[in-house]
Amino acid sequence: MDNFNSLDPTKDYLAGGYLAGWWSNTGILPVISDDFFAEVGYKVYENMMIDLQMTNKKLVERSKKIVMTITGVSYEEAEEYLIKSKGHVKTALVMILAKVDYDEAQLRLKKADGFVRKAISDN
Repeated sequence: MDNFNSLDPTKDYLAGGYLAGWWSNTGILPVISDDFFAEVGYKVYENMMIDLQMTNKKLVERSKKIVMTITGVSYEEAEEYLIKSKGHVKTALVMILAKVDYDEAQLRLKKADGFVRKAISDN
């Protein structure tokens, strides 16, 4: 981000983020952190935080929404792929976008050092 003065304190700069709620307490640090991960591309894909653990119902639903939003699949398909991917959002995304099975998606992610964009472009 080039101009921090133009940031809207009520806007989440990455989908699924908590910047608006934390803004008054932590200032610019969350924006810098999210911006950093967006730059490196490891935890963010298509402006969404994708590297999350499905440890409760809220995060399970968020994971389904992320998969649906990025890939365009239905709620049921997103749920099915998350089951097949053992709850790993990145693996589910690679499975859908690269049209590969679980083992191939895992291999591609490993070769791509966890970067989804690289994993789906792997031929």
